[in-house]
Amino acid sequence: MSAPRTSIAWFFFLVTPWVKRWFTQICHLQRLPAPPPESPALASAAQDCNEDTLRLIFEHCSSSTLAAAGRVCRAWTLPAQQELFSALPTRTPCDGTVQWEALSRVLLNSARLRSYIRKVQIFPCALDDLEYYRWIPLLPPNGVLSLELLAFPNKALHAALGTMLLASPEFAVLQRLIITGLVLNDSAVLQRCLEMPSLEHLGIIFVGSFPDSLVSLRPSTTLTRLSIRTWDVPADIGALLRACGPRLRRFDLALTHSPDPCGYARLGAALRDGPPLEHIYFDWTEPLPMPFLDGLAIPSLRHLRAGAGLYTAAFFSNLPPALETLHLEYDLTHDEGAHLHTDVAPGRAYFPTEAAAAGLSAHPTLRLFMLSPTKCCPAMDFSELATGSKSCQVAVLDRAQAEDSGLFRQ
Repeated sequence: MSAPRTSIAWFFFLVTPWVKRWFTQICHLQRLPAPPPESPALASAAQDCNEDTLRLIFEHCSSSTLAAAGRVCRAWTLPAQQELFSALPTRTPCDGTVQWEALSRVLLNSARLRSYIRKVQIFPCALDDLEYYRWIPLLPPNGVLSLELLAFPNKALHAALGTMLLASPEFAVLQRLIITGLVLNDSAVLQRCLEMPSLEHLGIIFVGSFPDSLVSLRPSTTLTRLSIRTWDVPADIGALLRACGPRLRRFDLALTHSPDPCGYARLGAALRDGPPLEHIYFDWTEPLPMPFLDGLAIPSLRHLRAGAGLYTAAFFSNLPPALETLHLEYDLTHDEGAHLHTDVAPGRAYFPTEAAAAGLSAHPTLRLFMLSPTKCCPAMDFSELATGSKSCQVAVLDRAQAEDSGLFRQ
């Protein structure tokens, strides 16, 4: 009986301090006191756990099993910390401050944990909440690759976030930046974003109006993707696209409200006069009341996804020449089109099925066409479309896709 007792005691002494530190440093940050030095001495077994409890668990384990368990626990400690701290969703501490204070203490006192950080989300509720981000200036200069800098409407808070961005060399190598649009009202902040040497994806949430000096800003030389979620098409959307520079290849736009009629005209002109886009994603709350996409003949466009709208035969007969994938949505209207699958009162959705099948079949590069209903629209029968196109794959989905799917996704 001495061998198992010896093995258990050995395992208890070796593993318990690692497990204790793992759970307190990783799983229970809200209870975490000020962290100990980086290389603490191992605490005695009796201070951490009751030996009888472990004996009940491991009394049937062999010495080799206990040794293997010890190696696993010891080997997983560092990778687990690296995985946890690589992405910090430090979102709004409105529901309490204990966990945010604990996390702040951990990061203020541990250079090793700060070195693991690759993605940070900063989302304070009020100006006082910036106290929880005092560790930001201590980040290594080449570590953070993705930053989300968000806040509710608050002029002073937006100004403070802009100051933080301007005064933070640790953000110099960002590849992805999602930022509240009101922070960019300061032309110096917007110029800093455009000049980041590694920035590839810029996302803007709730765009107000950009500074008057937008047209005089130096364009970005690295941006390849611009994503915007806002209530209407920005008045200076054309100038913004040009400021993103000649390498811009993808544009995502999500509208939370129905824009004014001039918004579509501004957007169309901006797309025609902007960089050579290859990927466009449009998402809008309400179906477009006009055939906006009929004239969207961008020669370089390869992938197009758009919400429900008025799609006509002219759209399908003049698809962009290099288009490879096309994903559209449909909604209920009262015009010619396909019947509902349901047994309720017969409704219809306007969609030029025959013209679509002919346009898809005649297109030389199109390989995939997807059609899906909007969120509140029941599935409809488009069997004629599925069988009418011969040269590309047609997928008619029976449910809406996830809201904002892919809008700000990496």
